Amino acid sequence: MKLEDLFDSQNKYDPFNKWNGVMTHDNGNTLTTVNPGCIVHLAQINNTLSAEVDIAAQATVIRKDAQGNIVKDATKLCNCSGYGDAERNSDPTIGIAINNLARNGVSVSIANPVALYMNSFQTANFMLDADGTGNNLQPVPDKTFTWVRGDVNKAMGLRLHIQIPEGVKGTGDNEGRQLTVSDLVDTSNGQNILYGAQFADYISMGVAGVGISGGTAAAAQYCPGKGPQSNSNENGSIHANGFAASAPPVWPRRVVAGEHSIVFQTRGRH
Repeated sequence: MKLEDLFDSQNKYDPFNKWNGVMTHDNGNTLTTVNPGCIVHLAQINNTLSAEVDIAAQATVIRKDAQGNIVKDATKLCNCSGYGDAERNSDPTIGIAINNLARNGVSVSIANPVALYMNSFQTANFMLDADGTGNNLQPVPDKTFTWVRGDVNKAMGLRLHIQIPEGVKGTGDNEGRQLTVSDLVDTSNGQNILYGAQFADYISMGVAGVGISGGTAAAAQYCPGKGPQSNSNENGSIHANGFAASAPPVWPRRVVAGEHSIVFQTRGRH
């Protein structure tokens, strides 16, 4: 790896560099995969830290529609405030969770360190098909699922490695063969693991945050462009005064780890 591999012609860091599994990125969001298996960090536009901060901040704004009714539906709120993508599973789910807190007078911020985290990974449905018949399933060997970055016990998992440990051999028709991830079976549907996405249904993703209760909810704002008191620009983004009005200052109150920890999470594929 060379330093020049990581920067563009203007000497700016290129998140789509060749060491991050992609070679080109155009305005049509087309990615050309190179160097398979090498992923330094998330690069898809919806999975950036700036997108996380944008959703978390804009979701604190309490909204009302043109009739003055408070917007409490996840998809409608996402479209109203113009954050994220309303057709994704994660953006509306995280947004409404934060907005529910804001409507109850809770001061909300993103926990440090800022990241998109795996909050949990449920493994109970996975079994090992050692002999290949599907009839003599065994518990998954220890150390098949290992966390190599982050701490999932704190709902802050970053990188999960899945591999059948070396030396775990098959039986019966698989006698002597080193078993692989494809010998795992999801007992909920009887299917062997063929794709990494089959694990995604058992992973909960989320934003780690802190919340302090006891505040007063801010006044609701109209959806941008939908009411006489709208405080948006033409593209529907929120001006700074809109966010400030929705978030009472938190500095007079001490944030206690654990006591004020909250997780805004969504489940499954993104």
